[in-house]
Amino acid sequence: MLNPRAVAATAIVIVAAGCSQNASVPTVGPSTTAPAAVPTATPAGATPTPTATPVVTATPTATPTATPGVTATPTATPGVAAVVPAPSAVTLTGLGASYAQGLTVAQAGYAGSFSQTNTCAGVASVAPIAVQSASPTFTITPIATGTCSITITGGSNQSVIIPVSVTTSGLVVSGRRN
Repeated sequence: MLNPRAVAATAIVIVAAGCSQNASVPTVGPSTTAPAAVPTATPAGATPTPTATPVVTATPTATPTATPGVTATPTATPGVAAVVPAPSAVTLTGLGASYAQGLTVAQAGYAGSFSQTNTCAGVASVAPIAVQSASPTFTITPIATGTCSITITGGSNQSVIIPVSVTTSGLVVSGRRN
C-alpha cells in the first residue's frame, strides 16, 4: 500500500516542474551533496577564520526485537545418570511373605551405596537385601491392603519414586474416578 503523503508530494513536484522529462526536474529524496560553508562578513583589520559547518549523517543501528512464539533452546550438558528401578511399580496381590516381591535399582556410572525411604508403614515392609552393591535389591512384603511409595536415592542425590499397591484379590485398582 502506498503512503498517501508520499504520493501527494510526488504529484506536486511533478506538476510544479510542468511534467517535463528534462534534467531540470527536481528529484525527491535525500541530498547527495554536503552543505556548503556559509560565508560570514569579516570585520576590518581582522584575519578571516574559516568556520566548518558540521554535516550530520544518520547511522542506522539494528534494534533486536523478540519474535513471538520463539524461545531459546538450552544446550544439553552431560549429567549424572538417573536411578532406574526394576520393576517401575510394585503390585502385590496377597498378604504375607509368600507374596513378597523384589525390587532392584541401578544407576549407570555409580557404584556407591543407595538409601531408601518409604511411606509404607502398615501396608508393606521394605527390607534391603544388598544395599552396598551397584544394583541393590529390596524385598517388599505386603502387610495390609493399601498404597504407598518407596523413594530410593543414589549418587549425586538422584532419586526415583516407586509406587506400591497391595490388594487381596486378582483385581488391581490403579486409580479412582470421581
